[in-house]
Amino acid sequence: MHAGHFREDLYYRLCGDLITTPSLTEQLNGCPEGLADLLRLIIKRLNVEEEDELTAENKDWIEKSPGLGPAYAWPGSFRELNSAPGMC
Repeated sequence: MHAGHFREDLYYRLCGDLITTPSLTEQLNGCPEGLADLLRLIIKRLNVEEEDELTAENKDWIEKSPGLGPAYAWPGSFRELNSAPGMC
C-alpha cells in the first residue's frame, strides 16, 4: 500500500471484517469424529486404496499414542493444515 501498489481505501475496507477460524483443538473437541474426517482427507490426497481401513488404523494409533489423542493441543486450524507444504 505504501509503495502505491494497493489502494488505501480498499485496504481499510478489507481490514474491517475479521474472519477467525477455530483451532484444530477447538474443532476436534467439539466434533470428535473430525479426526477421522481430517485423516480421510489426508489419505484421499495420497490416493491410497483401502482409504477407510487406513483411516481407522491411523485414528486408533493417534488415540492410543502417548502425547497424542484427545489431550493433544493440535496447533493451527484445518485451513492452515490444508495449506501446509506437502498437502497439495
